[in-house]
Parts: sequence; C-alpha cells; structure tokens
Amino acid sequence: MAGVRIVLLRGLLREHRHWGYFPNRLQATLPDALIETPDLAGNGQRYRQPSPHSMAAMVDDVRSQIAPLQQGEQVVVVAISMGGMIGSCWAQRYPNELAGLIMINSSLRRFSPFYHRLRPACYLSALAMLCQPRLARESWVLRWTSFNHADDNALAQIWAGFDKEGAPSLVNSLRQLWAAAGYQGPRHAPLDNVLILRGEVDGLVNPACSIAMGQGWQVAVHSHPQAGHDLPLDQPRWVCHQIRDFVAAIGQS
Repeated sequence: MAGVRIVLLRGLLREHRHWGYFPNRLQATLPDALIETPDLAGNGQRYRQPSPHSMAAMVDDVRSQIAPLQQGEQVVVVAISMGGMIGSCWAQRYPNELAGLIMINSSLRRFSPFYHRLRPACYLSALAMLCQPRLARESWVLRWTSFNHADDNALAQIWAGFDKEGAPSLVNSLRQLWAAAGYQGPRHAPLDNVLILRGEVDGLVNPACSIAMGQGWQVAVHSHPQAGHDLPLDQPRWVCHQIRDFVAAIGQS
C-alpha cells in the first residue's frame, strides 16, 4: 500500500506523549509510512482548549489536527481505548478517508455493559485518587493499565511530569467521559478492513468487550496473553507486527 498514513490516537485524558517510544518503533517497522499522533482538544499541549462533548465533534477535531489529505490518499487509524471510539466514528462519518481501522482494548455501548467497559473496582479507586498527588495518580494509572510496567516508578514520574505541564481540567474530563459513555457505535463494522487487538490481562476494561465487538461486527480479534490495557506499552513489538501485517493485507486487496 503506497503512501500509507497512520494516525495514532490515545484514549481518555491521555496525550500523544503517552505513546512513549512506540511511534519510533512503528516507524522502524514501516519506514515509508507517515505517522501522526494528534492530541484531542483538552489534552496535551491543547489542554486549555475545551474538549468536544460528542464523538462526532471529536472526529472533526482530530481531523483538523492532521496534515491535509492528498488526493487519493487514505488513512489507517490505530487507536487505543476511547481513541478506538473516535476511529469508529471517523469511519462512520468519512468512510472514503479510511483504508483501515485497528482498535486496541476499546469498547462500545452497543455491545458491552458499563461494568465491562470500566471494571467496577476502578470506579472507587478513581474517586479516591482525585485528591492524591500527581505521582500517586499516575502510579495508579500504570497499575490498572499495564501488565509489564505496573510498578515502573520511573515511567510514572515521567507521566506525572506530563500532568504537571498540562493536566486535563475537570470540565474537559467530564466532557470526554460523557462522549465515551454515550457513544453507541455502529451495528455493523464501519469499514471492510477492521482489526481488534486486546490484552488478555487488561485491568481497566474487561477483555470481553473486544470479543463482543468482534462478534457483533464479524471481524478478527487478535489477543496477547501478557498485555494489559496499554497494549502498545506492554507489547510494542507484537503490536507493530500486527499493524505491519494489517497494512500489507490492505495493500494486496
């Protein structure tokens, strides 16, 4: 597939720097690809801007942050968690722009109950962490989202630094939560080329959400037995190879 563009989207309240070294690893795997990591309004360097309060508005916001599409160019969206919902809505609204969609540990209201989309134990923990120092909050996030880096204090300190430089406001947090919770998702797969990736030891979102989505859409679900919610952090090489094979398959279709 010539001239492939890959747009990497993070999840709720996360920014492009939370990808860490993953974009570099993906670039090494696909050296000819254009890789972009836009931030949603309200996150990262755009933390002062109001977050969209609907998935459709999030799609238009993200599209405004990438380089203008060239004639005949299409996009492969690779997205984790809430980013996967943005990718799904993007495919619904602008199907001719997308060549493919990879959703990582995402979920849809249409296929999964709320207590699968966020594990019940996380609700109380999240409330308890609201008044804690930044490092404690980011350490909590790592424990719930990573299998291989759950106790990585150095990484938690880096993430705490991101938070200090520009944490999402309470209003923006609520806007993003509202949009994610309310997004139903399409009844059928929004594209011909869709792949779902899941970590089997996801501590934040029940991995059953990926299975339910795959069954509902009748698309492939690939699982890694030693990865949590942040699958690109836990198993970057495996995810890069999944993306490489997916892009190659699109190029042959």
